[in-house]
Amino acid sequence: MLTPDAPLTDPARLDALRRSALLDTPAEAAFDRLTRLATEMLGVPVSLVSLVDGDRQFFKSAIGLPEPWASRRETPLEYSFCQHVVREVMPLVVPDARLDPVLSSNLAIAELGVVAYAGIPIVTSEGHALGSFCAIDSKPRQWTDHEIAILRELTALVTSEIELRAALARADELAARNREVQRALGESEAKFRGIYDGAGVGITITTPTGEILDCNSAYEELTGFTCAELTSRNYASYTEPDDAIMQGRFLRELVAGTRSRVQIEKRYRRKDGDIVWGRLTATLARHGNGEPWFIVGIVENITARRRADDALRLLAEAGTVLSSSLELDETIQRLAQLSVPALGDACIVDVFAPDGTTHTAVVHADQSREAALRELRDRAPLRRDALQGPVAIAVGTQQTQLVDDLPMVLRRALPDDPAGSALVDTLDLRSAMYVPLVQDGTAVGLMVFASRAHRYSPDDIPAVDALARRAVLSIENALLYGEARQATRGRDEVLAVVSHDMRNPLHTILLGTGAALEILPADSPVRKTLDSVRRAALRGERLIRDLLDVTRLESNRMQLEREPVRAGDLLNEAADSVAATAREQGITLTVSAKPGDVVSVDRYRALQVIDNLLSNAIKFTGRGGAVSIGASAVDGDARFWVTDNGPGIPVEQQAFMFRRFWQSRRADRRGIGLGLTIAKGIVDAHGGRIWLESEPGKGTTFWFTFPLVPDASTTETDRAASAPAPPSALGDSRAAPEQRA
Repeated sequence: MLTPDAPLTDPARLDALRRSALLDTPAEAAFDRLTRLATEMLGVPVSLVSLVDGDRQFFKSAIGLPEPWASRRETPLEYSFCQHVVREVMPLVVPDARLDPVLSSNLAIAELGVVAYAGIPIVTSEGHALGSFCAIDSKPRQWTDHEIAILRELTALVTSEIELRAALARADELAARNREVQRALGESEAKFRGIYDGAGVGITITTPTGEILDCNSAYEELTGFTCAELTSRNYASYTEPDDAIMQGRFLRELVAGTRSRVQIEKRYRRKDGDIVWGRLTATLARHGNGEPWFIVGIVENITARRRADDALRLLAEAGTVLSSSLELDETIQRLAQLSVPALGDACIVDVFAPDGTTHTAVVHADQSREAALRELRDRAPLRRDALQGPVAIAVGTQQTQLVDDLPMVLRRALPDDPAGSALVDTLDLRSAMYVPLVQDGTAVGLMVFASRAHRYSPDDIPAVDALARRAVLSIENALLYGEARQATRGRDEVLAVVSHDMRNPLHTILLGTGAALEILPADSPVRKTLDSVRRAALRGERLIRDLLDVTRLESNRMQLEREPVRAGDLLNEAADSVAATAREQGITLTVSAKPGDVVSVDRYRALQVIDNLLSNAIKFTGRGGAVSIGASAVDGDARFWVTDNGPGIPVEQQAFMFRRFWQSRRADRRGIGLGLTIAKGIVDAHGGRIWLESEPGKGTTFWFTFPLVPDASTTETDRAASAPAPPSALGDSRAAPEQRA
């Protein structure tokens, strides 16, 4: 919180400022070099070394300041942001001064274009705040922690320069205190080295062509090399080739002046072979004549962040990928493919099936090595009853195991196998993670991730454990699907045998009763019994046919023999088949269709759909009711309807109407609940769709579509204009012209 009433006129502070001998002195290269470096590294237009006096601020160095202020090199305090840094002796970071309650009235906003501001106090070793080293932008800006850290480092160098000058000034004034001056110089150098070496980010100084001149301890820790080992080496020698090419292009642009700074994320190959990610910010310092001098690089280790981002992307994608198949082998193959290269250079997934077999998927990022990995797995297959090494530990403890020396583990699993050892050498894998797949407290499989360069650590375990949990759900679904499919095959086999064996006696019954009815006199008392037997046999034959149709539909084995058929012919034929029943029950049956509409259908199957729906409508419509059927052309399809004014279907039951063996009234035994299932399957097989509309007490309409055969003699506009409007089961204004059946 800014406190504008804090005093700036503290006598001790003003005395320290005057003793610095910097007020009203000319610009100097030592300070200008630091402000110029700040503008380049932070990408800002203005950077200042501002010394705050009692009533003004004086700019010891000003890069990018507009005229006339650049020439004046000072402003009254009404233009000063730096005064607040001195008052508080704390950094001031402002994304947009126009929105700040204290700074919004500062004259520097309008006259100097100051919008975003970041300033660090310049504090002497005695604790006096002399001013601020600041970076200024003319537009709003969210300052990052990384940028503030750079600004702190540069401020420390400014402070060291001031301290050094103070010591030199005292040396000029008091020659007798030469030894004290030398000590101050040593402390200043030590302080500089302490800041340089103690920085939390890597810092390098290189030639314009990329040879290392100096680096700090954080950079040594990042790369695994000592500064002495890195000296005179080019960055490309320990950078991944693709990244080295990109960095080289950017550095050439930096030297040529077409780029003000370089900021890239790149991979470093450490001395121990590990790959680490770093975010490099590089700026170029030039001689007074403009010639390139040296490049300063700031490198932040972002390996953990990159791997975390990769893991999050992988987990986000895993749900979609793993749920895209119910085949076990395809599921684990997709799991392995998903994991490479995000989690390693190679992945093996093994799943223990209920029948005692093991299903395996093998993937390698380098396809030329995948065959070798597969052969290695074949030489040492995973058997649930013979586990050893980290596999046994992972499965036994149900916890992920890390392996640093994978070649040693593999050779132990392949004793006395020279060919297997050769495969291990070919693969050149370094470390691994053994991740158990656990379902309901039992290990049902194992995932193995292996890497050539990355050494796995405990930080990698949460991501793979989360992936394993998702994988187990998909594997469980695939296993259940396999069991269900096996059960379905068994059911179909039984159904085929039973249907075949039942049809023979039913045909015999039908032939026998038919022949007997033909020869018996009309008044014979036996006719009624024989007729009942015949109707029962016909129902049994239809039941068998329906069961076989459902089986064919579920297994996609229903064959369609399409032909062009007039929609009206289908409707009239279906109406004729139920006309007698409708008359017996006093039901009015009407048919509506345009004569020119022709559909491409299997005639027998299309009639089966209409017959099922029409029979249901007559069955559930009360005596004296009305049923209508029809068709009209809509968007290239023939839309058929079957409407009744019966009791309707409750809303909560409508979603279940097309399920097998489902009946809206459980006590109703007028069918077994397969008719609508078969109708839907036939419509789907034709590429159409079927649905219903119903309101209790007002009737029901079933809709379905079949593809129209294009009629060259009739345009779509003519067809739509002349098509009959479909009737409504709910009694609205859509009633169609009716033709009595």
